[in-house]
Amino acid sequence: MKFRSVVIKFLLFLFSASLLASETRTQIEDGAKEYLEVELQKIVDTANFSRFTYELGNLDPRLNLSTCEPTALTYKLISDPTKTSRNTLKVSCEDAWNIILTTKIDIFQRVVVATENINRNYLLMPDQLNLSEVPISELRYGYYRSVEELDNLVAKRHISTDDIITPFNVEGAELVMRGDNVVILASSDILTVKMTGTAMSNGKFGQQIVIKNHSSNRMVKAYVKDRGMVEVPL
Repeated sequence: MKFRSVVIKFLLFLFSASLLASETRTQIEDGAKEYLEVELQKIVDTANFSRFTYELGNLDPRLNLSTCEPTALTYKLISDPTKTSRNTLKVSCEDAWNIILTTKIDIFQRVVVATENINRNYLLMPDQLNLSEVPISELRYGYYRSVEELDNLVAKRHISTDDIITPFNVEGAELVMRGDNVVILASSDILTVKMTGTAMSNGKFGQQIVIKNHSSNRMVKAYVKDRGMVEVPL
């Protein structure tokens, strides 16, 4: 009888320890999810990203962790989720124990992508572009947030369907060519004067080039604003 009583107590102890371990794991996982929801939302809101997703790694069932008061549990991301989707989360119970949880995190941004093939040196047109959500870990070479940012840009190289448009695969279009007759706008807040001139070099949007003013035969520096149009601030 004494032996049977000892066995029963031992089994009850094991069951109790298993239950406590299960409760601790649940507590850790629930706390980790709550922490990630708050921290990742802060990142999204601060940088105006689109959204986030995460997958919390499983705790090793062989871990024998002592119980921990919820107020004693702390969580900290020890990797940067804006740079990698493979992340680690440190969970601590004051001075009792520390564990590491693997966490897959994807933070998304809406960026401009090509909806069709675009050949080298071709002007990018709005109907060839669209916005798509992409994990920012894939945006190492820059990106554009709106189609309007790509006005007057051409493909520096062939761009395939679904490619992300980056500053490395586009460049300003040459809107003015050397020898072109152009309209010169001389403008201020209260006055705009139009003249004609001849471009002395090629010019891309926003680039400053030299123009020969037909009225005065003087050389002036002007900024390319559009095809056949330059501007001289007054």
